[in-house]
Amino acid sequence: MKIWVSYYLRAKTIYRIHSPFLYEIYAQILRVDRYFYDFVKLEKLRSQLQSSSQTINFIEFGAGSKKLKDTVRSVNKIAKVGISSIDQCRVLFNLVDHFKPAQILEFGTSLGISTLYMACARKKSKITTVEINQELIALASANAKEMGLKNVDFVCSTFEDYIQSLKASQIFDFIYLDGNHSFEATCNYWEQLQPFVSKSGIIMLDDIHWSEGMFLAWEHLKKHERVQASIETQYFGLLFLDKNVPNIHHVHIEYWKKPWQIGLFS
Repeated sequence: MKIWVSYYLRAKTIYRIHSPFLYEIYAQILRVDRYFYDFVKLEKLRSQLQSSSQTINFIEFGAGSKKLKDTVRSVNKIAKVGISSIDQCRVLFNLVDHFKPAQILEFGTSLGISTLYMACARKKSKITTVEINQELIALASANAKEMGLKNVDFVCSTFEDYIQSLKASQIFDFIYLDGNHSFEATCNYWEQLQPFVSKSGIIMLDDIHWSEGMFLAWEHLKKHERVQASIETQYFGLLFLDKNVPNIHHVHIEYWKKPWQIGLFS
């Protein structure tokens, strides 16, 4: 609750944005009312997973889920409470569609819904998604094949082992970290992935207000020397490394959550 209150007090709506860069991010990425044809089949898949009676064997390697604790979990439960929301998936789609990253890395595949949003946004982008659970990888891979997507490489590995396997020539333009939600792990992934992020790279951290540890990790990483700009939202944070973007650190909230910020007052 304390983290949420802190976020709310600091947050500003679109009507308090004066930077062209921030307004572009809002209009092209954070707005989720833009519609794309791919959303029909992606949300149909989400609905199918929410109705699935299939079960998955689970062993937690990270901080774990606050809502799912069983070692055997139904796909429908995971689909309802354990994956990225429709709005967040649409933000991912918008981001890939707008910035057109050639190489994307995702830590935390789960059922593959967020992966497929990114894959649909730009067929020319190559997405590598890493997940330790073989059963989840198999299900997500099957979903990608069913949708005819061939630009995703599904890797069954711990995040640590995957980083160790990277070659110097592997450079990512966008990294989505949605895995071990702890301060130490998040900061370690960041440091270890630095040699593999492009100069204009973008990193999204999921669940930055999930725990005190995750919020401290967010606060720590946005002060890193490579970070040029950051955008903090209720559920995730964006870090921009491109030195050509303005040096801005913005805390964003939807306008209807602070209706008095309607641009009439400075």
